[in-house]
Amino acid sequence: GATQAALEASAVPITAARYSRLAVLTHATAAAATVAISRRAAALPPPDLLAKAPLAPQQLREQAAVLYTPPPVKGTSTPDQIGLAEHLSRSGAKFYGAYWCGFCLKQRAMFGAGGSRRLPYVECAEGGYQADAALCEARRVTGYPSWE
Repeated sequence: GATQAALEASAVPITAARYSRLAVLTHATAAAATVAISRRAAALPPPDLLAKAPLAPQQLREQAAVLYTPPPVKGTSTPDQIGLAEHLSRSGAKFYGAYWCGFCLKQRAMFGAGGSRRLPYVECAEGGYQADAALCEARRVTGYPSWE
């Protein structure tokens, strides 16, 4: 096959070691190409491409949407920070923000990780996780962060 033709075309004398090395390399290359082809054939397209397909079901289109979350707050919360966040939540306050808003992240960070999870946060940005743009519009929120 291809290994024999490569050996015959070479000007270097054929030795058993050289023949074995070429045979191993040829076999390994062919095996790697087969694996790469089979992996490509078995791979699914990314969800966003599937959702754009003309016959994609509505459920798939909805599942393929990418939703963004605000960056996580790091650091532990003090009991006072958690208590204030819970008080704000109980009192009906609302913290309107956007996942991309740096000032919103700074305000959430003032409560620490545990306190920020207890804040009455409303995501206003389209494409944000659990966004409630209708509520933000109804409350006439025009800048972030906003509190009510």
